[in-house]
Amino acid sequence: MSTAEKAAARRERLLDERTALLARRRQPAPLPADVFDVVICNAGRLACALPLEAVEEVLPFRPCVPVPAGPPALIGLYGRTGRAFSVIDLAAAMAGNRQAEMPAGGHFLVLRRAAPRLALWVERADGVARVQPLDAETAQAEAADSTVRYVRTLDGARVLALVDLDPLLATLVPSPTAGA
Repeated sequence: MSTAEKAAARRERLLDERTALLARRRQPAPLPADVFDVVICNAGRLACALPLEAVEEVLPFRPCVPVPAGPPALIGLYGRTGRAFSVIDLAAAMAGNRQAEMPAGGHFLVLRRAAPRLALWVERADGVARVQPLDAETAQAEAADSTVRYVRTLDGARVLALVDLDPLLATLVPSPTAGA
Protein backbone atom coordinates (compact mmCIF):
# COMPACT_ATOMS: atom_id res chain seq x y z
CA MET A 1 0.00 0.00 0.00
CA SER A 2 1.40 3.39 -0.99
CA THR A 3 1.76 6.33 1.40
CA ALA A 4 -1.14 8.17 -0.28
CA GLU A 5 -3.38 5.09 0.08
CA LYS A 6 -2.39 4.75 3.76
CA ALA A 7 -3.20 8.42 4.36
CA ALA A 8 -6.58 8.08 2.61
CA ALA A 9 -7.42 4.96 4.64
CA ARG A 10 -6.41 6.73 7.88
CA ARG A 11 -8.64 9.76 7.00
CA GLU A 12 -11.57 7.44 6.34
CA ARG A 13 -11.03 5.62 9.65
CA LEU A 14 -10.82 8.94 11.57
CA LEU A 15 -13.98 10.24 9.90
CA ASP A 16 -15.82 7.01 10.73
CA GLU A 17 -14.67 7.21 14.38
CA ARG A 18 -15.74 10.87 14.69
CA THR A 19 -19.08 10.11 13.08
CA ALA A 20 -19.65 7.28 15.57
CA LEU A 21 -18.75 9.58 18.49
CA LEU A 22 -21.13 12.28 17.29
CA ALA A 23 -23.90 9.73 16.87
CA ARG A 24 -23.44 8.58 20.48
CA ARG A 25 -23.69 12.09 21.95
CA ARG A 26 -26.59 12.51 24.29
CA GLN A 27 -29.40 14.64 22.91
CA PRO A 28 -30.80 17.23 25.32
CA ALA A 29 -33.93 16.05 27.06
CA PRO A 30 -37.04 17.41 25.36
CA LEU A 31 -38.96 20.05 27.28
CA PRO A 32 -42.16 18.95 29.00
CA ALA A 33 -45.24 19.66 26.89
CA ASP A 34 -46.43 22.39 29.25
CA VAL A 35 -43.17 24.42 29.10
CA PHE A 36 -42.97 27.24 26.55
CA ASP A 37 -41.29 30.59 25.88
CA VAL A 38 -42.94 33.97 26.46
CA VAL A 39 -42.18 37.65 26.05
CA ILE A 40 -42.37 39.33 29.45
CA CYS A 41 -43.76 42.86 29.62
CA ASN A 42 -45.31 45.35 32.02
CA ALA A 43 -48.81 46.53 31.22
CA GLY A 44 -50.17 48.83 33.87
CA ARG A 45 -49.49 47.28 37.26
CA LEU A 46 -49.48 43.77 35.83
CA ALA A 47 -46.45 41.69 34.88
CA CYS A 48 -47.68 40.03 31.69
CA ALA A 49 -46.50 37.35 29.32
CA LEU A 50 -47.34 36.80 25.68
CA PRO A 51 -46.52 33.57 23.86
CA LEU A 52 -43.24 34.10 22.02
CA GLU A 53 -44.63 32.70 18.77
CA ALA A 54 -47.35 35.43 18.81
CA VAL A 55 -44.80 38.28 18.81
CA GLU A 56 -43.05 39.14 15.56
CA GLU A 57 -40.79 41.86 16.95
CA VAL A 58 -40.33 44.34 19.78
CA LEU A 59 -39.86 47.99 18.83
CA PRO A 60 -39.29 51.17 20.81
CA PHE A 61 -42.29 53.49 21.07
CA ARG A 62 -42.95 55.85 18.17
CA PRO A 63 -45.68 58.51 18.02
CA CYS A 64 -49.01 57.34 16.64
CA VAL A 65 -51.74 59.06 14.65
CA PRO A 66 -54.84 59.20 16.90
CA VAL A 67 -58.06 57.53 15.76
CA PRO A 68 -60.88 59.42 17.56
CA ALA A 69 -63.70 56.95 16.78
CA GLY A 70 -61.68 53.81 17.54
CA PRO A 71 -62.16 51.34 20.39
CA PRO A 72 -61.23 52.70 23.83
CA ALA A 73 -57.91 50.81 24.01
CA LEU A 74 -56.77 51.94 20.56
CA ILE A 75 -53.92 54.44 20.89
CA GLY A 76 -53.71 55.10 17.18
CA LEU A 77 -52.00 54.09 13.95
CA TYR A 78 -48.30 53.58 13.44
CA GLY A 79 -46.62 53.26 10.04
CA ARG A 80 -43.54 51.12 9.40
CA THR A 81 -42.03 49.82 6.16
CA GLY A 82 -45.02 50.98 4.17
CA ARG A 83 -47.51 49.18 6.40
CA ALA A 84 -49.94 50.60 8.96
CA PHE A 85 -50.38 48.99 12.36
CA SER A 86 -53.19 49.60 14.83
CA VAL A 87 -51.58 50.16 18.23
CA ILE A 88 -53.54 48.90 21.23
CA ASP A 89 -52.73 49.72 24.85
CA LEU A 90 -52.53 46.24 26.41
CA ALA A 91 -53.34 47.43 29.95
CA ALA A 92 -56.34 49.45 28.75
CA ALA A 93 -57.57 46.52 26.63
CA MET A 94 -57.41 44.18 29.60
CA ALA A 95 -59.15 46.68 31.88
CA GLY A 96 -61.67 47.74 29.23
CA ASN A 97 -60.92 51.45 29.51
CA ARG A 98 -59.23 54.23 27.55
CA GLN A 99 -55.65 55.43 27.81
CA ALA A 100 -55.79 58.87 29.47
CA GLU A 101 -53.30 60.43 27.03
CA MET A 102 -50.90 59.45 24.27
CA PRO A 103 -48.00 57.52 25.83
CA ALA A 104 -44.52 58.99 25.48
CA GLY A 105 -42.38 55.89 25.89
CA GLY A 106 -42.51 52.14 26.22
CA HIS A 107 -42.45 49.44 23.57
CA PHE A 108 -44.56 48.09 20.74
CA LEU A 109 -44.99 44.32 20.54
CA VAL A 110 -45.78 43.73 16.87
CA LEU A 111 -48.03 40.70 16.65
CA ARG A 112 -47.46 37.91 14.15
CA ARG A 113 -50.72 37.99 12.20
CA ALA A 114 -51.79 38.76 8.66
CA ALA A 115 -54.80 40.99 9.22
CA PRO A 116 -55.46 43.27 10.79
CA ARG A 117 -51.87 44.30 11.55
CA LEU A 118 -51.57 45.00 15.25
CA ALA A 119 -49.03 46.15 17.78
CA LEU A 120 -49.55 46.16 21.52
CA TRP A 121 -48.21 49.09 23.51
CA VAL A 122 -46.64 48.12 26.82
CA GLU A 123 -44.79 50.21 29.34
CA ARG A 124 -41.78 47.95 29.12
CA ALA A 125 -40.74 44.75 27.35
CA ASP A 126 -38.49 42.88 29.81
CA GLY A 127 -37.23 39.98 27.71
CA VAL A 128 -37.95 36.33 27.05
CA ALA A 129 -38.40 33.57 29.62
CA ARG A 130 -39.31 29.93 29.71
CA VAL A 131 -42.47 29.28 31.76
CA GLN A 132 -44.98 26.65 32.73
CA PRO A 133 -48.55 26.97 34.01
CA LEU A 134 -49.26 27.11 37.72
CA ASP A 135 -50.96 24.03 39.07
CA ALA A 136 -54.62 23.91 38.01
CA GLU A 137 -56.07 24.68 41.44
CA THR A 138 -53.91 27.77 42.03
CA ALA A 139 -54.36 29.02 38.49
CA GLN A 140 -58.14 28.70 38.67
CA ALA A 141 -58.27 30.52 42.02
CA GLU A 142 -56.15 33.39 40.70
CA ALA A 143 -57.73 33.75 37.25
CA ALA A 144 -60.81 35.93 37.44
CA ASP A 145 -60.56 36.85 33.77
CA SER A 146 -60.91 34.41 30.86
CA THR A 147 -58.25 36.30 28.88
CA VAL A 148 -55.56 35.59 31.49
CA ARG A 149 -54.06 32.51 33.07
CA TYR A 150 -51.05 32.43 35.31
CA VAL A 151 -47.63 30.95 34.63
CA ARG A 152 -44.41 30.72 36.59
CA THR A 153 -40.88 31.11 35.26
CA LEU A 154 -38.94 27.85 35.43
CA ASP A 155 -36.63 29.29 38.08
CA GLY A 156 -39.75 30.00 40.17
CA ALA A 157 -38.79 33.66 40.58
CA ARG A 158 -41.84 35.22 38.91
CA VAL A 159 -45.53 34.61 38.42
CA LEU A 160 -46.86 36.23 35.25
CA ALA A 161 -50.28 36.82 33.74
CA LEU A 162 -50.25 34.98 30.40
CA VAL A 163 -52.54 36.91 28.05
CA ASP A 164 -54.76 34.85 25.76
CA LEU A 165 -54.71 37.16 22.74
CA ASP A 166 -57.57 35.63 20.72
CA PRO A 167 -60.45 36.46 23.10
CA LEU A 168 -58.87 39.77 24.08
CA LEU A 169 -58.45 40.94 20.49
CA ALA A 170 -61.85 39.58 19.42
CA THR A 171 -63.48 42.35 21.45
CA LEU A 172 -61.27 45.05 19.89
CA VAL A 173 -60.80 44.30 16.20
CA PRO A 174 -63.05 42.85 13.55
CA SER A 175 -62.35 39.32 12.42
CA PRO A 176 -60.63 39.16 9.01
CA THR A 177 -63.45 36.86 7.91
CA ALA A 178 -66.26 39.09 9.18
CA GLY A 179 -68.55 40.12 6.39
CA ALA A 180 -67.02 37.60 3.98
